Amino acid sequence: QFSASVYNSLFSYTTNGIKQGYNILGASVSLARRLKWPDDYFSFSQSINLQHYNLSNYTRIAVGNGNGLFQSYSYALSLSRYSSDATIYARAGSEVNFTVEETPPYSLITPGRFADKQGDDKYRLIEFHQWKFNGTFYQQIIGDLVIMARTKMGFLGKYSNDIEITPFNRYFMRGDGMSGYSNI
Repeated sequence: QFSASVYNSLFSYTTNGIKQGYNILGASVSLARRLKWPDDYFSFSQSINLQHYNLSNYTRIAVGNGNGLFQSYSYALSLSRYSSDATIYARAGSEVNFTVEETPPYSLITPGRFADKQGDDKYRLIEFHQWKFNGTFYQQIIGDLVIMARTKMGFLGKYSNDIEITPFNRYFMRGDGMSGYSNI
């Protein structure tokens, strides 16, 4: 399967007469295929992702004054196994996905460039490695009574001690962080 997408997300609000918000312009290209081993339920995919974050007075993020353009270029690999019996209202089977996404390690390639920068400038080129695991398991008990167990785990890391973990792509206990009530 080959797929390509382009998207634009805009979030804005006004506080005390000051317009605040961000715009995320992104694109991705991915290639996926079903695997025959260890069974026919496995698939493997890889994608290239480009995102440009344009912040405008967005002070809810821990980057300087919350203004400017920040860029993320990443590559992701994903191994999945889907064996649920239905897309909606599954009664048996499982859905398991493991993904690794990483950006180039800019701070390791040119360490002097990042060690001397302050505030916003350290994060103009976003770098991270992110590991995600999602698992959902279904078991039919009687009739339409089904037990579902679900887990989601993630780890966000950095490459160098010269910069902190990116303020973008972070995990938050109450959602994805894009609802405006926390950082992006």
